[in-house]
Amino acid sequence: MYRNYLSKRGWFAHILMPLLYIVLVLQLPLGQNLLADGSQAYLDFSPEHSLGYPFFLKIIRFFSTAPLIVAYVQLGLFALALLHLSVTLFRVTASHFLGVSVALLVALNPFVLEYHFRLSTDSLFVTTSLLTLSFLLSCFRRARFLNLSGFGAMIGIGLSLQPYGLAHVLLLFIAAPLNRKKNYCSFPKALLIPLTLCLAIVGIEVVAYNALHENHEFRPATAKIYANTILMETQQSTPYAPKDPRTAIWHKIEHDLAPVRTEIWQTAASKDRQQLLGQHIEESGQDFAVNAMTQAAFLLGKSVDDIRMDIASARIVQDPLAFLFITVEHYRSIWVEPFALHYAVLLLTAATSFIGLWMWVKGAAFNAPCAIAVYGALMIQGHALIYAHSGLGHGTLITLFSPVITLIILGLVLGFYFCFINPLRRET
Repeated sequence: MYRNYLSKRGWFAHILMPLLYIVLVLQLPLGQNLLADGSQAYLDFSPEHSLGYPFFLKIIRFFSTAPLIVAYVQLGLFALALLHLSVTLFRVTASHFLGVSVALLVALNPFVLEYHFRLSTDSLFVTTSLLTLSFLLSCFRRARFLNLSGFGAMIGIGLSLQPYGLAHVLLLFIAAPLNRKKNYCSFPKALLIPLTLCLAIVGIEVVAYNALHENHEFRPATAKIYANTILMETQQSTPYAPKDPRTAIWHKIEHDLAPVRTEIWQTAASKDRQQLLGQHIEESGQDFAVNAMTQAAFLLGKSVDDIRMDIASARIVQDPLAFLFITVEHYRSIWVEPFALHYAVLLLTAATSFIGLWMWVKGAAFNAPCAIAVYGALMIQGHALIYAHSGLGHGTLITLFSPVITLIILGLVLGFYFCFINPLRRET
């Protein structure tokens, strides 16, 4: 797809960078032990995880059972993402130097190196996130079927790897109007092609999961949402009939957890309150009233997660502001440690997202680097909001998305340069 745009020398320059990256990383002492916490669950096709990564491991192990082969494949896929990003940036800037330099700066990010040598979804999720932004940039330049399909496919693969890949779905709806305006592409084409590919991949994963894990529902967010609702700063009356088994659970929540809620919400220091809240959520999400939950599930012919969500939904409906408040508390906790770095990222991504959405609503024109900065900022803020709402997300958001943060910074710098100093001569 790139031969009409790249000479042999150009190809050599863009391919050399990811190859050198692979050679450099393989020289680093990153360890030979791929297993991390939870790695065995992926190898065992545990029902507690979606099937994207277990299938990936199954395919790799079909060709080779050597432990490090997984690391080599993950590293190679990340290098391919860098190559695609490098070439895409060349296409939108007409500069080999900028394409290779930006991709090189993303590659030199040290925080994700160990992910490639770990049997977890982190490496592939970083790769699919970069490819999502890279295909988005390709669509921004020219909304061809292949670019739109790649964009949607990367979002679908990210969702099949981790449920918090849902944060990327927002980009489908933000990008479609921009692609339509920039490329004179019809809105149905700009939206439906990537959306269809995304839904197809997710649908295949869901069907495969149901076939492999019969009578088991995959609801990773249930425990955290339920724990949030029973720890909200509120007092509520049961909406269920007196003889409904959920009524007894409701009364237990109001009576037994009242001291816990008081302790949490009367803690003045924000950091101490967030730590206390996190501790009690971990304890309450799975363990609180588990016997009563099991009995209620048996009597009502539902699963325990169904009972949890029934109660959680009822409590949210009765006091949505209290749920919003606890969600905001979780959102603030994401940006606490270390204070300077995390607050700088919060300010950067929030401001970029706000300005980008404001320009999007007004119909203002984006240049390509500015667009990738806005897309990346929305991606990070989307993950923060999903984590705050449901507890789904990576434990170290800033580390996982550090390559995206690098892209945001470079996108803003280049976007300012091309907007005010040296406008792009061509983007198509």
